[in-house]
Amino acid sequence: MMDKMAASINDSITEFLAKDENKNVFKNISFNKDYSELNVKVDAEHYAPLNEISLIGLQLFGSIYQTFNGTEKKAVKTNIINYSNGTVIKTSTSPEN
Repeated sequence: MMDKMAASINDSITEFLAKDENKNVFKNISFNKDYSELNVKVDAEHYAPLNEISLIGLQLFGSIYQTFNGTEKKAVKTNIINYSNGTVIKTSTSPEN
């Protein structure tokens, strides 16, 4: 079941990145193995803080995965990373501590 959920999340990321409205901003999105950390690489020239609203669904996927996997504390750390140089632009945790 967890493998199917992970595949579904990865498919959602692929679809998200393929949308025309996301192509200029979001360059790569990945989760760590337990879906507690979301790394979002962006084009810093096109990125604006309002773009983070688009990530709420992916953060929710991470929390849902953790719930079904039996993780006690369900939080997703999101790192917004400049695609061109690897600099972390912003880090947040949802839900906030």
